[in-house]
Amino acid sequence: MLPAEITMSDYSRKKISDIREGDIIIGLEHKKPNRMMLVPQKVKKVWTKENDDCVNLSYGNEAITCSKEHKVYSTVSHRYNYAKNMNMNN
Repeated sequence: MLPAEITMSDYSRKKISDIREGDIIIGLEHKKPNRMMLVPQKVKKVWTKENDDCVNLSYGNEAITCSKEHKVYSTVSHRYNYAKNMNMNN
């Protein structure tokens, strides 16, 4: 499996393990339920597996491991949910 990469504000790519607090990345800003914009966002906190319990989420061929408190955007409900509350229906 290839290491996950994050898109930086200058549209270069950086391994997620190299992201540091204060880096500027490209994130999503949700204007309306079906309207999102790519915008520069400052990294507020860097999380490591050693710091928290993990939850594994998968959808089709994609999978991520994140903290239970990580917010994940649902294209079904059009809102953010905490990873610990996610299931295949939201």
